[in-house]
Amino acid sequence: MKRILAAVIVLAAGCTTAAPPPAPAQPRATPLAGAPCDPPLVVPASIIARVRAQFDDSAAPPPAPTAADLAAYNEMQALQRANDWANLCYYRADNAALDTLGVFPGRVVLMGDSITQSWSLADPDFFATGYVNRGISGQTTPQMLLRFRADVLDLKPAAVHILAGVNDIAGNTGPTRLKDIQNNIISMVQLAQARGVNVILATPLPADNFKWAPHLRPSREIAALAPIARNSRPCCLGRPLCGREQSGARRLLCSDGDARRRLEA
Repeated sequence: MKRILAAVIVLAAGCTTAAPPPAPAQPRATPLAGAPCDPPLVVPASIIARVRAQFDDSAAPPPAPTAADLAAYNEMQALQRANDWANLCYYRADNAALDTLGVFPGRVVLMGDSITQSWSLADPDFFATGYVNRGISGQTTPQMLLRFRADVLDLKPAAVHILAGVNDIAGNTGPTRLKDIQNNIISMVQLAQARGVNVILATPLPADNFKWAPHLRPSREIAALAPIARNSRPCCLGRPLCGREQSGARRLLCSDGDARRRLEA
């Protein structure tokens, strides 16, 4: 092949009339028909075990994920962000399955990040009927806003519970301002209210460090985000119960009872 290419170049150089430059290569278009989502990415077992153990006080702490598993997970996350930044594919199959069941009276969708997503591990019975978990670990408010229609509104819920903003402060999708977070949350609230969906807007849970961004001390920013949520004026508000609880999945357990009371009110 290289010899053929070289011969073509030499032949072109000997021509008296220059050929027109080739048209720039066009990127391959993603087909709109069919199922454009890639197969679900498989999270390494050691990482799943580590997360599950945080909700089982009786279990011995599992070993830390191996370096190979962490590398594989980070590569998987990078690939996902490159191919599907808002993770629209994550719940697409689940949403289609719910659609076949029809409208469930009183359905409540929970939109959020890892705190919401991990809730299904902490209390799976809570999601047996009526409550739908649409949290995705690590997500920020612009990502949630992009998938809000597919993962919330199209499910025709009676209410949506939104807990968001902390990962924005961590810089998970780049630099941001509290005003940007507020705008994204307000947009979700307005979209829900335009469809007659009640909004339960939770204030962020406290944290004074991020394990994945150890250089940050976010407690002041998170405290400043709380009144922004309150000023958005949805139907009702939640508050964290744990005071100076550290960051991590265990924060979820501190607000679980409070959130359950809000949802069942």
